[in-house]
Amino acid sequence: RRRRRRAPLLVATPHQSSTADSPTFQQTRPLLNITMLATIGYGVASFVIAFVLAALLGSDGGALSKEFPWQFRLAAACRTPVLMLIVVPLSFIRGKYTLARRRLRRYLRGPGGKAAAIRHAAHVDSISEQLRAWDRGGRKRKLRTARSNWAAMSTKLGSNKEECNQIALGHMNEILDVDEDGLTLTCEPGVTMGELTDELLPLGLMLQSHIEMESITIGGLAMGFGIETNSHKVGLFQESVLEYEFVDSHGRRHSVTKDQPELFYALPWSYGTVGFLTSLKVKLLRTQPYVRVEYLPTSSAAELTSQLQRLAALGEGQAPDFLEATLYDRDNAVIQAGYFDARPSTAAPLNRINVWYKPFYYRHVETALRSGAFQERAAPRPLPLPRLSPSTRPRPVLTRPASPPSAGVDP
Repeated sequence: RRRRRRAPLLVATPHQSSTADSPTFQQTRPLLNITMLATIGYGVASFVIAFVLAALLGSDGGALSKEFPWQFRLAAACRTPVLMLIVVPLSFIRGKYTLARRRLRRYLRGPGGKAAAIRHAAHVDSISEQLRAWDRGGRKRKLRTARSNWAAMSTKLGSNKEECNQIALGHMNEILDVDEDGLTLTCEPGVTMGELTDELLPLGLMLQSHIEMESITIGGLAMGFGIETNSHKVGLFQESVLEYEFVDSHGRRHSVTKDQPELFYALPWSYGTVGFLTSLKVKLLRTQPYVRVEYLPTSSAAELTSQLQRLAALGEGQAPDFLEATLYDRDNAVIQAGYFDARPSTAAPLNRINVWYKPFYYRHVETALRSGAFQERAAPRPLPLPRLSPSTRPRPVLTRPASPPSAGVDP
């Protein structure tokens, strides 16, 4: 008996493709090119529109004298979009890169100790050898550091180092020792204020004169000039230095303390003319969890002077730890007096400083001219990551003062 076969529910047929029905890459390539060009064009057009709008909104409204060249007036009109669309984004990216690099370097090196001392000795030997080679070569050119001008705290665009014998010091950037009991720090001259803040802040410590500009190096402050908002109590930066180590033009290494006053007092403000700094030992101070800041408006130069003198002359325990003033015109100014405070009064409002969406600090200070004197507690900036090393141990998290100090000079 013949069995009938049922028709299958699904029939598999070989897939047939036709170049006429499905376009190839070669056929779609012109369309992709047009799409990419259109995207780039829209991006460029958006940038130009944003640039022009920012230039119009940020211009000085014609207040710039016509006596200036048109190139200067054009540059002045474009300064806002250049800052907004170019300088700020690039500065942000570079800042993040620098932060990641220095934290990785600190993790790989570890904190101070014998290994740091061995590395430092090798660094000093390399500098000495560079100077001895220059000496043997007849001293034909002047000596300068190999640091680029753009990396220094200077408004000078050009460089005058091309015709000089440049000594490489870029590797001199290690913290050698932090003595928490003796309140001293020993480090190489290339260490920046930002690196010192990351290292000292979790320990509840700060430099006796701690500059707020993170890219300034401690060597620049030691050989140049440094002043702070607490200088009315502790003096200039040079007065916090206990010992200098430098290499002279013959390649000889010197360690200088107050027992050698001729050299010790000749090094500050010398801008490296005596020798190349290789390390220094400075004093530290203990911080408190908060800073209580009082904002005192004044309405004349005479009042400002008398108030500053009065506050600075107060006795120990009464004088402010930090003292500065911001002038807004010929007569009006606001004094900022900061006091370390372990247990601040709950009546004082809390101001978490350095938050990106807050107004510039000088604008915040300016409100005292309208509302009168007031005070507040200053809270720390976002804390740095903890020390990434096996020797890490729990410590109380404290902060440096929030009142922005005056600028130091980095030669």
